[in-house]
This record gives sequence, C-alpha cells and structure tokens, in this order.
Amino acid sequence: MIAARIEGLTSDKMALELNFNHVWGRWGAAARFPSLGGMNPGNLFWGDVHRSAARRWASTAWEIDGQWIRPYLRDGWMLEEVATCLDDFADDRASAADWLELGRFYVDRFTAEEKILG
Repeated sequence: MIAARIEGLTSDKMALELNFNHVWGRWGAAARFPSLGGMNPGNLFWGDVHRSAARRWASTAWEIDGQWIRPYLRDGWMLEEVATCLDDFADDRASAADWLELGRFYVDRFTAEEKILG
C-alpha cells in the first residue's frame, strides 16, 4: 500500500476482510502460505493490522485512526526505501515484486471513498 502511495484505507472490518479474501484467493503466491488458507484469511489480516503496532521487529506497521487504517514506515525509513522494507518479507515463497502485486490488487478493490491517496 505504501508503494502504491495509499495513505489510508477505511477501517471498516467487513470491507478490509472481504477485499483481502477476494485478492488473496486470486494471488499466485497465496498457495505457498497455507497458514492463511481456509475460509477467511481476511480475518487473519484484520487481526494482524490490529496487532502490528506492537511488533517492534517489523519495518512497517498500521495505525488505526478512527475511520481509517494507515500504514507507516518505522525507524526513519523513507518512501523511496519501500523496496528494502519488502525485502524483509521476501523469501522463496514470495518476492518483493509478488508483495507489491498483492498490495496493488488489494488497494484496487477499494472505492475512492474507502481510501486516502498520497
């Protein structure tokens, strides 16, 4: 989302979950993450959004701001360094390019009223 210059998404749980479920089921690398399989991976994503601020090891996190959730970079990372942040999550299951693709698919599912463009 940060790479797509999206500053925020609606904090509506149903929109977050349903949109995640939609893109996760169509993302090519999803099958390599069996722990997110099943009926509602969007609920797992929603829970991760809410727990992300407490994770000090991650280079990114989410801030919940009333009707919006906002991704942010930690520890002085700059927007231009997003690819480096994605390398934290890249492995043999999904490359940084794969994660960028998932993010683009996801934000494209939201209407203009459900996202804040950067």
